[in-house]
Amino acid sequence: MFMAMGFASGTSPEAMAKMNSSLGLGDAQVGQKQQTGGGAPGLSGTVEATAGGNHPFTLMLLDQPAPGAVVLNACPMGEDKVFVSTAFYLYGKGAAEAAQKNEPLWKAWMAEHFGAPAEATSA
Repeated sequence: MFMAMGFASGTSPEAMAKMNSSLGLGDAQVGQKQQTGGGAPGLSGTVEATAGGNHPFTLMLLDQPAPGAVVLNACPMGEDKVFVSTAFYLYGKGAAEAAQKNEPLWKAWMAEHFGAPAEATSA
């Protein structure tokens, strides 16, 4: 298991739309096969669940980088601040190696697209 996190301004739905768009997932729908694009770290799988509203998320069952699941979500943190995260749960043969290889890629991608705001890093 590993996570990559960041922050965005605006609303949770806007942050989730930015994450999906930046990952090349677009408007992910339940049952669809999806894979990342546009320079994002590689993942592919089937969308298992989504939710909109103030706490949007996408749950995908993964084929790559290893069998498992990923939850992409956006949570409001007060006015005009949103916490965004990716939580990967990998299992089976090669999962530990896949996590070790992919965690730094996802953390770098999140930092590039959803870096922490100055007030959060100066505390």
